[in-house]
Amino acid sequence: MRFALVSDIHGNLEALQAVLARVAPEDQLLCLGDTVGYGPDPNPCVALIRERAEYRDGTIFFDISDHLLEGFNKFIPYYLYPQATYSIGLSKSSFRTKVAVGSNPWTKAKAEDMVNLAQVCERYGGGGHARVGAISFSPDRSDEAREAAKVIVAELRARNPFPGR
Repeated sequence: MRFALVSDIHGNLEALQAVLARVAPEDQLLCLGDTVGYGPDPNPCVALIRERAEYRDGTIFFDISDHLLEGFNKFIPYYLYPQATYSIGLSKSSFRTKVAVGSNPWTKAKAEDMVNLAQVCERYGGGGHARVGAISFSPDRSDEAREAAKVIVAELRARNPFPGR
């Protein structure tokens, strides 16, 4: 028997449907939670990221650090740009400025062609794992966070596993 684990859907119906389409009828489906969006207003979050997102060379970048957000749905960028391999989001909350670095869970890229995002984030004192990482800066170090994001965006765009896309 195979198990299909889903979590952190945060109201992203299209992403959930894409995952469920890959689950066989005989598989055991387990939901680990977080099936609805952060906060009471998921639609404005989607609109904000849509407005700020820049997609180029397989990588999405958006800066929403002028809005105090304690969190946002990390699948939104891939909903907006399903062809993307990576996303880098710069956000700010009451206690940090965060550079979130992720890879599209539905990418067709081969694992050996992907960048290890934990190693990228570790260069700036952050961490994660091969497919998702983050770096936290104190709120008064937003300029440093922005510069780190800029360098990471350039690196991931240069290492796009699908050149020309």
